[in-house]
Amino acid sequence: MIQREMKVIYKAVVNAFADMDYTGKGKVTEEDFFWTLVIYKLPFSKDEIKEYFIWENVFWGSEKDAINIHEFWKYFFPDSEYVEA
Repeated sequence: MIQREMKVIYKAVVNAFADMDYTGKGKVTEEDFFWTLVIYKLPFSKDEIKEYFIWENVFWGSEKDAINIHEFWKYFFPDSEYVEA
């Protein structure tokens, strides 16, 4: 359901990633995700999003405190083609 909502809100992976990478570091943290989507756009609770992160192993494990655009694409737009904005 989260992936479906992401596709409704954002037409391209790069647009979604850029919306969350507001520091321009090329990585998105769990907190960046919450500030951008949970609070403002997605109709899910923070607990539901955290559950998805755990289920998909998004931000867990060694060096997983942040994800780059390719990991972001894999987790949130797996059926989409990677298209530049």
